[in-house]
Amino acid sequence: MKKMTFKVCMAACCAALALSACSEEDATLHGVAPSKIGTISLNTGKDQVRPGQPLTAYIALPTGGQNISEATYTWGVLNYPSDKEENGTAYFSFTAPEEPGQYNLSFNARYLFLGPDAEGNIYKDMSSTLDYTVITCNIFSSFWNDDITTTLKVYPQLTENESQPGTYLGTFADKLSSSSAATINRAFIFNNDVLSKITEYEIYSNKDVKTYARKFYLLLNYAQRRFNMEVKATYYDDASVPGLHTPIAEEDWNNENWRNEIGQKLQAGTLRLYCQLQDEHTQLWLSAFNTSDGSGIYIVRDYTANTIR
Repeated sequence: MKKMTFKVCMAACCAALALSACSEEDATLHGVAPSKIGTISLNTGKDQVRPGQPLTAYIALPTGGQNISEATYTWGVLNYPSDKEENGTAYFSFTAPEEPGQYNLSFNARYLFLGPDAEGNIYKDMSSTLDYTVITCNIFSSFWNDDITTTLKVYPQLTENESQPGTYLGTFADKLSSSSAATINRAFIFNNDVLSKITEYEIYSNKDVKTYARKFYLLLNYAQRRFNMEVKATYYDDASVPGLHTPIAEEDWNNENWRNEIGQKLQAGTLRLYCQLQDEHTQLWLSAFNTSDGSGIYIVRDYTANTIR
């Protein structure tokens, strides 16, 4: 009986040792990351991304893997979190760069393991990268054959002017300003559902009326540099000489007395400034005139399709 009991005890001990060994082995099972990661897609064709266009990227979350304690998913080099992760897909909203060119967006996955993987690593990083092109448009993020539906997709912040159906309004960063914080009111005007004009307008006021002409001249120069436009004509119309377009010489802009005289007449409403610029696709008319109440001047920028090629 004692021998039998001893044998039973030995068997039990062996079993316990075997179970203990198995438990230790289970506790140190190698971590294994998913075998592959998918590709990123955009909610618009990647070859049709426009400057500043709102975009949403999405990707199927990797599946598989073993002994993973934590999985972290981020986007881009700054590791932004996903907007949401649902139904096995991660989503990320962002805005396309303002400058045309080649860009990329990455989706990054990091897997922490309960135990080292076969190479002895306690985690593994995986990534997928989407290369996309921001294209050059006729003006801003628009082409002159855009319809209203396309325009609202590119500029979702626009609202229709109730008093002027077919005109959509919004506030945007001012492309013709030296300040990155400056904004401008912009109107998109459609004719038969086709974009026919974009108008930007502001009221400029200064106690020193000499700055009125200087402000106009700066806008002219910014348009040349930033839109690569050519100046076709610059002149003023004086109410005292109806129908006469008086050309403005380059040296006039640096003449303080001339700027003062022009500023006074602008504010008084007896003079209007004009400048015509254009590139291959777009014509821009800059105009300046008084606000009627003497508080300053309106500066208007009218962009239309250049029909002279």
